[in-house]
Amino acid sequence: MSLEMDLNNLTKADLARKLGISRARVTQMLNLLKLHGGIYRGG
Repeated sequence: MSLEMDLNNLTKADLARKLGISRARVTQMLNLLKLHGGIYRGG
């Protein structure tokens, strides 16, 4: 889960509404961030 969602206690749907994108797109973006972290750490 992203820092933004943790700090503001937002759901993916809340974040999607704030950003003006779909909930599915929020999920895709969060998954890409997780993937990037795994690649960066070598895992």
